[in-house]
Amino acid sequence: MKTKLVLSILSFILSIGFLLIGFYKLLFYDEWTNRVVGGDAYNFIINSNVSIAFFVLASLFSIMGLLLLIWRSIKPNNHESQN
Repeated sequence: MKTKLVLSILSFILSIGFLLIGFYKLLFYDEWTNRVVGGDAYNFIINSNVSIAFFVLASLFSIMGLLLLIWRSIKPNNHESQN
């Protein structure tokens, strides 16, 4: 039971981290650090796709954390019903 809670909290922390990285990639553009190819428009497109990938990772980890919390809250009652 304790490991599910720890994994859920770790999943939420990773989700927040990926969300912050995604917003950083989306909002803060520097010509020298974010430069992938020669044109600015292509760099904006590439950086937006990278930020979308981080948003998808954040949503997957938050869903995984919620599923772990739900799985932790479900208690098996099979032993009580047999008595």
